[in-house]
Amino acid sequence: MNLTGHFVPEMMYLSHLEILNLDGNKIMGKIDSHVGNLTKLKEIDLDNNHLTGTIPEEMFKLANLRVLDLNDNYLSGTISSRIGELMRLEFVQLHNNDFTGTLPSSVGRLSNMSMLTLSGNSISGEIGEEVCALRQKNLDRLVADCASYDQRVNCPSDCCTHCFVRYDKLNKDKTP
Repeated sequence: MNLTGHFVPEMMYLSHLEILNLDGNKIMGKIDSHVGNLTKLKEIDLDNNHLTGTIPEEMFKLANLRVLDLNDNYLSGTISSRIGELMRLEFVQLHNNDFTGTLPSSVGRLSNMSMLTLSGNSISGEIGEEVCALRQKNLDRLVADCASYDQRVNCPSDCCTHCFVRYDKLNKDKTP
């Protein structure tokens, strides 16, 4: 696909939609807050677009969500502690955005999660033991900016599977 433009509000009335896959397009603007009305969604794949703003709080009402793939956009703000309410999440890709703050400890409740990617953001602080404990369960891949010279993210060596040097997105084109 080669879609451009913004989210069409009518899309949020697709009440039986289970998979929303619009990756690799040129969709701009914010993620519509009405996404929370799509209660049957199991997968949201919006990576590699030009999305801005924050992850809408309404998204954390999607109890059936297994895949949250928002990497390579221009999303910002903090990662809400409400992410821990998405108990069925298995695959979370948030890398290469503009997220700030720390990783909420509530992520440690996501016992089904097998992948979490956070690199290429401005996330800082400690990856908590409750998140690291997931490595003993299903979490096979945890990626963060924990190898940078200023070590924004402190991740124990037995926790993060891949540590990257934060490169401040020098190569990311910021014009949508």
